[in-house]
Amino acid sequence: VIAVVVVQFLYGLNYTLAKDVMLGGYVKPFGFIVLRVAGATLLFWLLSFLGPKEKIDTRDYFRFFIAAIFGIAVNMLMFFKGLQYTTPIHASVIATIAPILVLIMSAFFLKEKVTSLKF
Repeated sequence: VIAVVVVQFLYGLNYTLAKDVMLGGYVKPFGFIVLRVAGATLLFWLLSFLGPKEKIDTRDYFRFFIAAIFGIAVNMLMFFKGLQYTTPIHASVIATIAPILVLIMSAFFLKEKVTSLKF
């Protein structure tokens, strides 16, 4: 429970701290993402030696690469570039609304059923 609270606290601070760092001219959005992705990569590689070893099919490496680029790097870059042009409050509202919009659009365009669990 404590770990979840700490993560949510840091996630909430992310908007304000990132905006302050970008406004101060210390780091631009692209540099911010390079630092985050490189730092996370380094931490995962260092900690990977402590976890269980699993065989990964070589066909999956390309999928992992594409998922990393679009699911992490491009997503964060767009978020921080948008944060550069707006306030932390507006950015947090947009980030909160995004899953709701995905649910509505999937119901409308893909004709997916909106269940109570999805809601």
